Amino acid sequence: MAFTEKAAIDTLVQIEANTRQIANWLQIAYGSELRRRMQGILSDKRKTMVYESSVEQNSSRVISQLAGVSDRTVREWWREWANLELVEPAAVPGRFRKKFSLDELGLTGQEEAQ
Repeated sequence: MAFTEKAAIDTLVQIEANTRQIANWLQIAYGSELRRRMQGILSDKRKTMVYESSVEQNSSRVISQLAGVSDRTVREWWREWANLELVEPAAVPGRFRKKFSLDELGLTGQEEAQ
């Protein structure tokens, strides 16, 4: 049975839709737990900046300059957040990347309210 290009595209579109639906249900199911874990990050604008800047290409040195904290502080926060499973090791050894987007969790702007 030959798999046509259109059938392959249709299958990929359906997989994407199913994945999005699963992600939405997981967000509903575990959203409150994630928000609870995020409270420490959201308590300080500098922590929020460090967390949101924790992407694959940013080193702790670059992030420390953006957030106005020391390189050591960034690395300490990364270790703390790794224990809470909020960041994960990046491809470059010694770097971490955020696992969740505050925007996707609906937490953007919450740090100003605290």
